[in-house]
Amino acid sequence: MRPVSAFHVPPRSGASFAAGGKHLMLFKARLKYVAGDRVQLRFICGSEAQRMPIAAEVRSSKPVTQDTE
Repeated sequence: MRPVSAFHVPPRSGASFAAGGKHLMLFKARLKYVAGDRVQLRFICGSEAQRMPIAAEVRSSKPVTQDTE
């Protein structure tokens, strides 16, 4: 994992964020969150610094394991 300070998405394209790929991690959050909580994030986009609200689900930082029987 490597932190990035900015993420460029070309015009008329998109980006996907997912566990195991590009994802967001919140450090030193002002509130305490648990897995399953919904949070509102604000992305600052473009040279005009337009703010784009995005709803996101908090997930555990612990690895997910599957039980096999």
